[in-house]
Amino acid sequence: MEVLTIHHWQQDSEGWYHRPCDMYSIDGACPGCGSKPSPAPERALTSMDIKALKMANNICFDHDRLSERKNGFDGSIRALKRRSLKEREDNPYIDESVTYSIPVSMSTVKVYGHTLSSEEKNHIRDGVHGYVFTPSNGIEDILSTVWTIAKPGDVPRLLWCYDAGNQIVEKVNLHTDHLYLELERRGKNGKSRKFKFFIDASTCSDNSARMLRRY
Repeated sequence: MEVLTIHHWQQDSEGWYHRPCDMYSIDGACPGCGSKPSPAPERALTSMDIKALKMANNICFDHDRLSERKNGFDGSIRALKRRSLKEREDNPYIDESVTYSIPVSMSTVKVYGHTLSSEEKNHIRDGVHGYVFTPSNGIEDILSTVWTIAKPGDVPRLLWCYDAGNQIVEKVNLHTDHLYLELERRGKNGKSRKFKFFIDASTCSDNSARMLRRY
């Protein structure tokens, strides 16, 4: 009989990881525990995550191309904290800043574009890299409110909108991209509540300064 390998999701102090399991059936079930492989549970915010986000001087949002994704995560939120001048003067070997990274299980791209075909949209959806660095345009005030609302256990998701501008913007060869952050709060009764925040918008030429890039 053919030997197949499935992966169970298990959790340790580092988070969720794959545990390979050899099985001797083709119905997808493990003979050891009878379970079937399933998507990893989405990573929720911890109290330490929220503390780091509140203390950060800058926040970076990232969306990884399909080919660059690792460990089942689509993107990340990175909190950057700069060392004080005194800390740097007292220790010349110390890093100027420290980064605290929060993996995001679900980061998706919605492609608009009035002149794009369905095939082009699918290609773009899997091939773009997203990046937003704050503060910019007063966005730090918005994020301060977001982190105040956020609670441990909330599941963060990123939604990127590619070419979300109107046809007038497209006619002058500019591109408008948007970024939204969603927090899902799951209650004890199984019901969930979602909070959606508009984070940033960018309108520019199709170059390296663009929020969503295909190269």
